[in-house]
Amino acid sequence: KSYTVLTLEELKKLHKDDDFYFLVGSDMLLSFDRWYKSAEILDMVTICAADRQEENSLLKAHGVPECFNGKRLIVSELMPFEVSSTEIRELIKSGESTDGLLDPAVRAYIDERGLYR
Repeated sequence: KSYTVLTLEELKKLHKDDDFYFLVGSDMLLSFDRWYKSAEILDMVTICAADRQEENSLLKAHGVPECFNGKRLIVSELMPFEVSSTEIRELIKSGESTDGLLDPAVRAYIDERGLYR
């Protein structure tokens, strides 16, 4: 298993003076309090969230979870972009194009290192 908190701890060791921003969809934001060591994650990053569905806004329907009270949180007011990280990983795994979904440099990095294969 790979836990976000462990990755962030390592990044913080390497980049002590940097600020970190963690991007999530609203579905993940609503379940964030159940993540492994979620309180520690909130102490290390600013969470940036965006709703995935304009008409059925999860955040509007449920509100922001209490665990974010007083924590650094940015909620996007941009138009939603309908794609999930799972879909992108599946495209990469099957060798399909991610044009329009990933920056070409990001895709090159993933391919060079054989990630998600």
